[in-house]
Amino acid sequence: TQNNKTKSPWVEFLSKAIQPPSAQSIYSALDALKQLNAIDEYENLTILGWKLSQLPFHPKLGKIILFGIIFKCLDPILIIASWSSQKDPFRTAPVNKRNVLDDFRKSLSANSMSDHITFLALWHKYSKAQRLGENMEWFCNEHFLNIN
Repeated sequence: TQNNKTKSPWVEFLSKAIQPPSAQSIYSALDALKQLNAIDEYENLTILGWKLSQLPFHPKLGKIILFGIIFKCLDPILIIASWSSQKDPFRTAPVNKRNVLDDFRKSLSANSMSDHITFLALWHKYSKAQRLGENMEWFCNEHFLNIN
């Protein structure tokens, strides 16, 4: 957040842009980078921030991927991260089928109460069905999945 005593040099620097962002937008971005530990309290890049700056995507996604590499769980992290920027893969079930959809989601989550675990399990189920040559349109309709 903005400190009333000091003005971030980023506000002054970015105010010279052709279409400058608002000071509030800049301070929000700086707060987000601090929460990621990408910048320190003096708004200097940290080692993590430098690594994130080298990646071609959003810093939050970059941090997730870097930690996936560090903890040797990149495959599931990539699956979860790819879904995090998409809409919910499940479509709304008809009223008389909502319990079927709820049961299916619960079976995927393994009682974890985690959307990430649910999406990962759904990916594995979808991939297996695809490998087995199942009709994927039927699979999506049967499990109330968005096709597009």
